[in-house]
Amino acid sequence: RRRVAVAKHLCGAATDFALRAVADAENGDGPAMSGVMIATCCHHRCSWGAYVAREFLREAGVDEDSFRLLTAISSWATSTVAGGGGAGGGAGGG
Repeated sequence: RRRVAVAKHLCGAATDFALRAVADAENGDGPAMSGVMIATCCHHRCSWGAYVAREFLREAGVDEDSFRLLTAISSWATSTVAGGGGAGGGAGGG
């Protein structure tokens, strides 16, 4: 028997919550997880408190303020808001 976790369109912290659930499932009864596939979105909705790899980021020199900045600008390249993001630059922010 195999277990696979599949999730689509997990906005912001929902991806982190899903990863926690997968990790918790690995510690429970049943077969080991064979794979995990997650399609993320809405990175601008991620929060420092819910993010699962804060220690990794701290070791890389990313603090809470930097994290907020990164999540705020993460949608600039894909923003469909008029005048924002994309290859044309602009203030954007989607």
